[in-house]
Amino acid sequence: MPFSLAPFHALTRPLGGLLAALVLMLAAPLHAQSAHPVEIVITGVSGDLREALRGSLTLQRELGHPLLGDLRIKRLHRRATDELRAAMRPFGYYQAEVESALSQDADGTWRAVYRISPGEPVRVARVDLRIEGAGAEDPRLVQWQREFPLAPGDILLHRIYDGARDQLLQVARDRGFLEGELITHEVRVRVAEASADIVLHFRTGPRYRFGKVSFSELPLRDNFLQRFPVFRAGDYYDAEKVFRLHRDLTDSDYFERVEVVPRVNAAEDRRVPVEVSLEMRKRDRYTMGLGYGTDTGPRLTLGMERRFANARGHRFGGDVLISEVRSSGMLSYRIPLNRPSTDFLGFNGGREHEETDTFTRDTDIIGVSLTHLLDSAWFRTVSLNFQEEHFEVGDQVERSSMLYPTLGFQRVAADDRLFPQRGWRVIAQARAASEDLASTTTMVQGRLAAKAIRRMLGGRTIGRFDVAATYVTDFAQLPVSMRFFAGGDQSVRGFAYQELGPENAAGEVTGGRHLLVWSVEHDRYFSERWGAAVFTDLGNAFDSFSDYELHQGVGAGLRWRLPFGLIRLDLASAVSEDGEPWRLHLTLGPDL
Repeated sequence: MPFSLAPFHALTRPLGGLLAALVLMLAAPLHAQSAHPVEIVITGVSGDLREALRGSLTLQRELGHPLLGDLRIKRLHRRATDELRAAMRPFGYYQAEVESALSQDADGTWRAVYRISPGEPVRVARVDLRIEGAGAEDPRLVQWQREFPLAPGDILLHRIYDGARDQLLQVARDRGFLEGELITHEVRVRVAEASADIVLHFRTGPRYRFGKVSFSELPLRDNFLQRFPVFRAGDYYDAEKVFRLHRDLTDSDYFERVEVVPRVNAAEDRRVPVEVSLEMRKRDRYTMGLGYGTDTGPRLTLGMERRFANARGHRFGGDVLISEVRSSGMLSYRIPLNRPSTDFLGFNGGREHEETDTFTRDTDIIGVSLTHLLDSAWFRTVSLNFQEEHFEVGDQVERSSMLYPTLGFQRVAADDRLFPQRGWRVIAQARAASEDLASTTTMVQGRLAAKAIRRMLGGRTIGRFDVAATYVTDFAQLPVSMRFFAGGDQSVRGFAYQELGPENAAGEVTGGRHLLVWSVEHDRYFSERWGAAVFTDLGNAFDSFSDYELHQGVGAGLRWRLPFGLIRLDLASAVSEDGEPWRLHLTLGPDL
């Protein structure tokens, strides 16, 4: 006959209900005891140390617990003295004394007071760091040893020691010493002498190398994808290069998802294979933008880009800009080179129409460019352009042709591109043309523009300057797009867009050979999104560095911080002009 538990379950089912009721009855008085709050006071220490000590108390952690009654409060209070002494040791205090007192106020509130005398802290007497093996001379490990954060005479802080020890293990792993091990890692404390010795010996073992880099199946050729890694199979392993591969793939704009995994556990012959899993973005991207600036009025931008036109990663696209002052249409084709995320060969062409109070121009341009990221983090662009321009400026109506090579350098460094607290941007460019090579005049021109932002005086100070110079044999044949004008939102505020420059006999601005503009601005924010600024701008376009006049504008404005940049509303006065006329300026965009 089979054995059955059914009779036993039938017998115990009423007992289960009785036990549950009994637990609830016992818990009720315990819960009632929790009505009395507990106040914990720690004196004798302050700051982070006091908060760390408070967090070490079991009594503190159980505040608000439904079972924290009077008896448990007293029990945890008796335990608190040992807990506080133990919590003082990681901060270097091994001889701390703790006086405690527990009392209950008339309203039932418990008050636990702990008076701490830290005593003399334990200080580091000797630091013995030793790195053995193949990585003993590795620069990153040598740097770790040189920058070890505890030195003789310092208070022994265990969290600093623990952090430095863990950092050593991480640096060794990142540098490919995957078999590295700590031979000795001790902190020898002599309480009576209030001193300690740190002994940390590490054996690196051999350094691993990169194995094969494999990519997931994609509509891009493998030999194109293999250009992204800055390492090859057989190079020494370096986690920084793995992170860079991930960053470059993400920044390339080809991929929606990027996952780079070094398979350390699958290493053979001390070679670590790297697996890259990718998902492509949509092939085509369409953009549309609306904007407004007092220089240009309302503007509409439309764009289309084919992110990958073929399996070799080529791209092409087009952009259209429509505004009251300037309209343009441009087409471009880009061929990625050895470093696809930063280096490319580009072909472009298009047409621009610009009409200001000073001039009118129609410019057709076609060109080829080569862009390369230098090891110094500067972008270098070498290009050759041909343009034809029909322009009217002053009493001139001309048509010019220019074939000109250009060499340019650019770099941006900032903690935040949209709203930096510290950052800078530099653009340098030189170009030339010759009458003997399909140009209507001979010209050499250079330009340097820079902007810097620093946190100071409770806000941000923003400085910028723009200087340019031109040598030209026949200025009348120089296209208006290559002449210089000043004034406007991004130049000298208080003046209209490009209204400043040399004038003809009729008082009409014709543009200058040279340019000099500088500005200083300071802003402060009184909320997360709203701020105000004051500024002064100074500059002009002119024909001679030995004889020129600078115009000045000063003013103030409001700043509205948005997720895609700043809206700047400025009211500026042209203080260098008779009557000091005022002008309103409105711009939108990032700082750098």
